This record gives sequence, C-alpha cells and structure tokens, in this order.
Amino acid sequence: MANTRRESTASYRSEDAIYSAGSDPIPALGFGPHHSTAVHPFCQEFNHLKLPIREPMISCIAGAVDIAYDSHAKTNGSTVSLSHGNMVGQKLFAVSPYPDRTVELPTRPTWQQLFSFALANADLLLRPAHALGSCFNEWTLKHELDVVVLCSDRDAALDRGQRCHQMSIYDLEARQVIAVPRPTQESTATLAEAVNE
Repeated sequence: MANTRRESTASYRSEDAIYSAGSDPIPALGFGPHHSTAVHPFCQEFNHLKLPIREPMISCIAGAVDIAYDSHAKTNGSTVSLSHGNMVGQKLFAVSPYPDRTVELPTRPTWQQLFSFALANADLLLRPAHALGSCFNEWTLKHELDVVVLCSDRDAALDRGQRCHQMSIYDLEARQVIAVPRPTQESTATLAEAVNE
C-alpha cells in the first residue's frame, strides 16, 4: 500500500500505464518499444523518422493508404492522390519520374508498409498531380511502391517516361500498361547534341 499520495499515483505516470490507457505510441512513426523485425525489413529505415507532419495530414495519408491497400489487394495495383482519392478510371496517365524512390517488395505490401512509404515520400505526394502508386511488376515478379505523376496527355506522359528511363506508363482510364518506346539511335544522337549545346 502506498504511504503517500505521490507514491500512489506514480504508476499512472509510468510507461506501462501509458499503454494501458490506450495511448500507445505508433511504431510506424518511429515511436514505441519495438522496432521492426526481419518480417518488416522495409520499415526499419523509417523507425527513427522525424516528420514535421501534423495529425490532420497523418489522417489524410492514412485515408489514402486505406484506399491503396484495398485496391492493391483486389487488383495488384493502385493510384491514389492525397487530395483527390482513387484516380483509377480517370482520363489520366501515371508515370514514375522518381526511380530512386521506388521500393520493390517480394509480397503484397502490408498496410504498414504502404503507410511508411507514404510518410517517407510526403514531400512529393503533397505536390499537385502526384499520387501514391503501387503495382505488381510482371517482369520482376515484385510488388512496387512508387510516387507517380499524373498527366492528362498521353504523349507528354510517354515523353516523360522516356526521359526518366521508364519501361512503361499506366493508362488509368483503360486500366492498362503502355510500353514506353525506346529512343532510336538517331533520336539519341539528337538528344546528346542538344544536351551538349
């Protein structure tokens, strides 16, 4: 039995009391007692991420991740804007101009992996015409997470895909992959001359 009021309330301020009160830290944001294990290696690099993101933005990202997770589970792909929601079916073309941000996974992404990816790429996902993209790459047999740019013009999307060395773009209205044509030797030489000028 506690002898003083201070001793009797000390347990409520302890770390264990925080968990029992339902205020669990969020592991995906880098808080909490455990770090990701080998089961979730993708999340390991984000465990100590310090983000200047407030709660409304986290809720917005979580809502987009909910849509992306459901869509990817059903169709092996998703394209979700933080501001406009699910973009599939729109007369738009998705191109991935940030290959350094692409993440490949051997299995379907978990909700936590999608959320961690979206948080880590919030700087881009908050830009106009940007969206969270996911797909199953039939050539590599991997699931990919991407930041995509949405273009209303097919030729502009193909051009951007070619400049970013992408193999394909995605037609959101027709729901099909469109191969990006490889530049011919003549156009490559012309491009090299333009860069050297």
